[in-house]
Amino acid sequence: MKQYAGVETLATVLTTETGNAIPFPTNDDTANVGELLAENTAAAEQDTTFGTVLLESYMYSSKMIRISLQLLQDNDVDLENYIAAMLGRRLGRIQAQHIATGTGSGQPNGIITATSTGFTAASATAITLSTLTALEHSVDPAYRNNGLAKFVFNDATFKAIKDLQDSTGAPLWRPSVADSIPSTINGYQYAIDVNYPSMAINAKVMTFGDHSEYTIRRVSNVGIKRLEERYAEYAQVAFIGFNRMDADLLNTSAVKHLKMAAA
Repeated sequence: MKQYAGVETLATVLTTETGNAIPFPTNDDTANVGELLAENTAAAEQDTTFGTVLLESYMYSSKMIRISLQLLQDNDVDLENYIAAMLGRRLGRIQAQHIATGTGSGQPNGIITATSTGFTAASATAITLSTLTALEHSVDPAYRNNGLAKFVFNDATFKAIKDLQDSTGAPLWRPSVADSIPSTINGYQYAIDVNYPSMAINAKVMTFGDHSEYTIRRVSNVGIKRLEERYAEYAQVAFIGFNRMDADLLNTSAVKHLKMAAA
């Protein structure tokens, strides 16, 4: 067993019956304000500019597993359901990789790819309290203080952060002491995603902000196929899983990433 999903636990997940491309409107109207209007005075005009994020439906395969007829007949457990769960996890792993670091070209636009740099660390291999604070404040308070802002990083980065302390010597990592009090780092909750890069030169190792603005679009559920005839001469049955998915960040102001130093 290996943990593979982190961002998906925080993102908005949309399930559709069909795989038609879905256009989502985007807009940055934060520079525009309303006006104070005098009596009998016409209101002014202020246009806005819309963009579009298109969520496609890329096809994923679990790859095929061949099982001998003897094994299917002789096993004492529900082997078919066991295999179906295995194939589902395979699909989950490849999709989780693309959700984190997908290029956006012929595959989902991973959240690290979709976000802009909030802060560049002074070191290529170390993170400090000031690094985390600078990343936090690169995100507008509207997203930083809405109760949804969280850190995401891999387990190696998490291990390094556990050693950090504030000016009083207290650790930045505050483990949960009760179900109603979640673990935090510098006051914010976090998620572990094994697909995030580790600390290295120019690596983008962490995201911070409201990850619910990242939308994952799935088409229906995972489909598992049982192939009875393809390998009949070997007395084998094959199993394979398919799923269609895309993902992108709909609001680039809501999440920023931390980039390590160039040297």
